[in-house]
Amino acid sequence: MYGEIHIASHVNLNYNSNSWGLNYTTLDLGLNVLTGQLTGAGTAVRLGAGSFTATGSLGSVAYGRMERGGDVDSDLILRFAPSVGYFLFDGLLVEVGTDLAYTANQKQIGPSFRLGDSESFAASLHLDARYYVLQRGRLLPYLTAGIGRDHERRSYVSENSLSEEDSKSETWRAGGGFSYFFAQRLALDASVRYEPGSNSASFVAPFTDREVSFNRLRIAAGVRFFFLK
Repeated sequence: MYGEIHIASHVNLNYNSNSWGLNYTTLDLGLNVLTGQLTGAGTAVRLGAGSFTATGSLGSVAYGRMERGGDVDSDLILRFAPSVGYFLFDGLLVEVGTDLAYTANQKQIGPSFRLGDSESFAASLHLDARYYVLQRGRLLPYLTAGIGRDHERRSYVSENSLSEEDSKSETWRAGGGFSYFFAQRLALDASVRYEPGSNSASFVAPFTDREVSFNRLRIAAGVRFFFLK
């Protein structure tokens, strides 16, 4: 039995007002998955075939607005980022995930002059394999490898100009990390990965092409939940 699944949301509204006239308001809405993660605290777990895992965060909505006198600067960010993994065999996890994000920004000077609007849409897809060297316990180290593809389109419009950029990148990655289980379904997940790849970009206005290669070292930590078989 995997246990019950619940969807929870959180809403944060913050408003900051300062004496020099800078006001900023942010609204953040997020969705998370809950599975009774804190049950079985302090017990060892077994990562067997047929188990599921995910990062828990499904997405978020954020809106920010800054005012100074008659000047206005606002941002809207929408994000949807599910990720699900499945244990094909004991200790062997295959995970697929996507990250979709939309960002819009508006800048205005005074009541009538708009300095510029920009927006971007980014989409990424990744496929990873992870092998846990130990399959039973609370501190479980693993090795990981995977591939990923990213696509982003950005545009900027002002009173006198328009510029657009379309970029794509491909990466493969390899590294290692560990999962430390606070409870039977909840773990701290940390990893270090080496990611070489290439990026190609096209600037629509003015039209130019660019392609570069890159290497990066990525260190990540977060919370992960498990449906254990």
